[in-house]
Amino acid sequence: MLHGASVSSGYYTYTGLQRDWDGTSNVFLARDVAMLIYSSSDTTFSDQNTEFTVQASFMPRNENVEYVGNLIGGATLWMLAGMDPATEDGALAFMNFLSNPANDAEWHQLTGYVPITKSAVSLLGTQGWYDESPNSRVASDQLAAAKNTPASLGALLPTFVGIRDIIALAIGQDK
Repeated sequence: MLHGASVSSGYYTYTGLQRDWDGTSNVFLARDVAMLIYSSSDTTFSDQNTEFTVQASFMPRNENVEYVGNLIGGATLWMLAGMDPATEDGALAFMNFLSNPANDAEWHQLTGYVPITKSAVSLLGTQGWYDESPNSRVASDQLAAAKNTPASLGALLPTFVGIRDIIALAIGQDK
């Protein structure tokens, strides 16, 4: 909770449904809320589906405290240790394919997910993508501004989505 903020006080909207991406987007698109805290992957959707100007920004934070970054989540790839050599070679080839700057840049443009390499960010800038879609760069800039701390390097949780669901349920109990 944000210092006593609650659904009933009107400080935020909770649709009452888990993973209600459409519901929260619709509340924002209808201009029933002024701000949407959402996945960076949806900046392209917002840019293309609003009849008003959308401005992405860093996550809100306490300006009186030094910025060290914020916890990130999202989709991740993991590779097991101890695989047989052929399987390990295939998994490494796939990860190399994904992290190739051209492939990484294209994946970002198609999905909105943050590029995973600095080379892809540079390529997107050189290609003019960020001039065309400046909101798409905000998440990369925010990650680049973070210090390397255990909190800012990403959650190492095998059940990240499940934990997120429990938090959303707790927020929804305040109706």
